[in-house]
Formats: sequence, structure tokens, C-alpha cells
Amino acid sequence: MLGGGDDATSTAADETTTTTDGNDAATPAPDAPAPAPAADPAPVEQEPAEEDVPEEFKSALRKADTYANAMHMSKAGLYDQLTSEYGEKFTPEEAEYAIANL
Repeated sequence: MLGGGDDATSTAADETTTTTDGNDAATPAPDAPAPAPAADPAPVEQEPAEEDVPEEFKSALRKADTYANAMHMSKAGLYDQLTSEYGEKFTPEEAEYAIANL
């Protein structure tokens, strides 16, 4: 009988079965040391809640948005315009806030 697989001459290789649990990731040995935790990333600077932002900073942001969109000014140009004594006269902090939050 050909190909029946019932004959006594089958080898051990014919009977080997491979099973997987679907998880191809290697698992560390139980006695292996746990990997060191990753260093904490640099703290992310959170933007202040809108109600915490002073009105002058909000005003600088609105002006910066207008200049950036209408006049296509660079960040350096925006800063100069916002802080200029002949321009908007915002403080450097207000101008920096506006540019950072465009």
C-alpha cells in the first residue's frame, strides 16, 4: 500500500509535531535579571490652562497669528514686530509665548 502511512517503516521524523502558542517573542529565562527601566524622558513642558494665561500673552498670540498668516513673517520677524517700540511693544516674554504657541 503506497502513501498510507500505516506501515511499520515510518520514522520518528514523521511523527514529530510542532506546536506554537502564537507568541513568537522570546521570553527570558525565569532566573534572568529584569531589564533596567528606561530613564525618564525629559519632562514635557505643559502649556498652561487658557484661564491661567494673562490677557497680554493672549493678545500677543493673536497679533502674532495675524502677522504670521497675513504677512507670512518669520519667527524672528514676528518677535521683532511684537517687541518693537515702534510696533506692538509686547514684552520679550509675551512675544516668546506667542511664537511658541502659534
